[in-house]
Amino acid sequence: MIQTYAGKASKKTMDVFGISLTILGLIFLGYKRVHPELEIAGYTLLYSICYMLVLYSFFYYFYTRNLTGEDGDDKK
Repeated sequence: MIQTYAGKASKKTMDVFGISLTILGLIFLGYKRVHPELEIAGYTLLYSICYMLVLYSFFYYFYTRNLTGEDGDDKK
């Protein structure tokens, strides 16, 4: 039961954090003509989000593949 809540909480955290940093990174890239130093920060944020999504996808694939049975039931 607690694993279900933890899974939902981590998914929502990923959603909010990912969207927030993506928007912030795009804003930084939009201001690169006014403040050129923001370009590096913008690209860093956007590449961090890409890395986070790849890592999340890997763990999601790993855990669904290894922790669920053929019929979708949890292995315990």
